[in-house]
Amino acid sequence: MNFVNENAVDDAGVSREVYTAFWEQFLEQCEGENERVPRLRPDFCETEWQAVGQIWVKNLLDHGVFPVRLSKAFILACIHGMDLVDVDILIKLFLNYLRPVERSAVEKALQGTMNENDEEDLLDLFTRMGSHFLPPKNNMQPAIETMAHKAVLQEPKYIMDCFSTPMACLQLKLSDKESVLSLYETKKATGKRPVQLFETTKLMLSHGEQTTFDHLQRYVKTLMKPKLKKSRIFCDMC
Repeated sequence: MNFVNENAVDDAGVSREVYTAFWEQFLEQCEGENERVPRLRPDFCETEWQAVGQIWVKNLLDHGVFPVRLSKAFILACIHGMDLVDVDILIKLFLNYLRPVERSAVEKALQGTMNENDEEDLLDLFTRMGSHFLPPKNNMQPAIETMAHKAVLQEPKYIMDCFSTPMACLQLKLSDKESVLSLYETKKATGKRPVQLFETTKLMLSHGEQTTFDHLQRYVKTLMKPKLKKSRIFCDMC
């Protein structure tokens, strides 16, 4: 491989770093908070979008990893079509797409517990999504479902169609909705998973080396989520 103008012998670490760097830059161009959705851009046409979909597939097949912040609903629709994204999944994932203030307002609207401040935040969201008024409270849930469908599925439909071509080879491996959602579940950041990536180059460690290795494992297991994500990137790069 050639990485940053330097030759490298790849033993998974270098290619993981390439994939990590690519997805970090790609996700910056997407929209959303905890889960992000690609948006059309003037410098990308069908060829480029299909190439991104192929990178997603190859990343998964080569290393069993993929960008977990790319919306589950979006990926599910790419592999199996939009009809498989039911309302329950869509609303749950739409909440992850929203900013914290918007998420809180939508949750309260669905629960029927909004106050005036929540209504203002919800109106800002509806305006951002293209509507300039709040629906009646008895029609709130259908309106939110429509808004979620538009933001997460309708607007990136062209990109989904492009992704679906390279992702067709995964329809047997990820044969249904549950298998796709389960794939995401297995990649949640927990202290145990980065530790599983740690390997020593020696079969036998000295007492000092083993002590250091044990301390590192214990430290990673105690990390909170933000630092834990960074440690997983570090593990992927090493």
